[in-house]
This record gives sequence, structure tokens and C-alpha cells, in this order.
Amino acid sequence: MKGSIAVKEEYLDIMKIFGDIQDQANFAFRHFIIDRICEKIDTCQKSIQEYESKYQMKYSEFQEKVSMNEEFVKKLNRTHPTWENDLIIWEAHNTELERWKNYLNSILTT
Repeated sequence: MKGSIAVKEEYLDIMKIFGDIQDQANFAFRHFIIDRICEKIDTCQKSIQEYESKYQMKYSEFQEKVSMNEEFVKKLNRTHPTWENDLIIWEAHNTELERWKNYLNSILTT
């Protein structure tokens, strides 16, 4: 898909020094997008680590325990009454992390 954007003339003049403007623009956009994706990945990982620290386990283990272990759930209800909300948010962060990793992988392999 192609599109067009307005770029300051002074930027275009400088970009010409480095070679083909289209190549330079694609290079700049690629690096900008990679940087932004890495920021999103970092944010997701930090959020996930907070929950892993809070519950002293990975998301997959936590999810399995709340699904299979009634005693674990009873204990959670006493010690962490908001665990269900945490689980929803934790899952969302894991899903978002995978999405951003897929975007990054897609860009890095093309």
C-alpha cells in the first residue's frame, strides 16, 4: 500500500544527501516503527513482571491454578480479593505483548 505525506522541504533537501528520498523515508519509518514497538513491548513486559512478582508465578501457571485448584482460589479470595481483575488485565497484557512481538517479527523479517 502506498500513501503520501507532507514533509518539510528542509528535511527533503537533507535526505537527498543520503541517497534516494524514498529509500531514506522507508528507512526512517522502519526505524521509527521498530522503536515504538520496542517501547510497547517494554511497557507490556514491565506490567507482566508486576503481576508475576505479586503472585510469584508466571501467567500460565496462575491461570492453570485458578482453573484447577479450588483451595488456591479460596486462598486468593482471602489474600488478593481483586485477583480476578488482575487476571483479566494480566491476560490482556500477555495478549498485547504477543501482538507487538508479531508486529516486530513481521517488520524484521521483511
